[in-house]
Amino acid sequence: MKRSMMLVIVLMAMCLPLRAGEVKHGATAIVPNWSWVEVKNTTPIKNLNASYAFGDTCGIDRGGVIKVEAVTGDRLLVRYTAKVERGGSPCPSGTLYFVTTAAFSGMTAEYHKVIAAEAADKALINNLLKKK
Repeated sequence: MKRSMMLVIVLMAMCLPLRAGEVKHGATAIVPNWSWVEVKNTTPIKNLNASYAFGDTCGIDRGGVIKVEAVTGDRLLVRYTAKVERGGSPCPSGTLYFVTTAAFSGMTAEYHKVIAAEAADKALINNLLKKK
């Protein structure tokens, strides 16, 4: 009985979401939505037609990936990789910025929720338009 109880506890722990304090160097997350970030690159970084220096702002876009480069307290220094390189206000791949461990820990799950909601909306719209 005790052994099976221990097995259940271990399995439950494995299924729990990543806690903020457990984020390690190299961990990745998928960006769920467009968001403005403050650039922390110490040398300017360029997208197709714009340059961003330390302290400038640019936007990270849904579907991009961030990777933890360093952990300091409850802040993570992350490196962004764009899903598609574009010009204008989107951040280029290689952009460094800070994110909290709590925000990072929920990003990938939020991304999957957003994608599922978008697919449901598209299906609903297609069904509504068929009824005309």
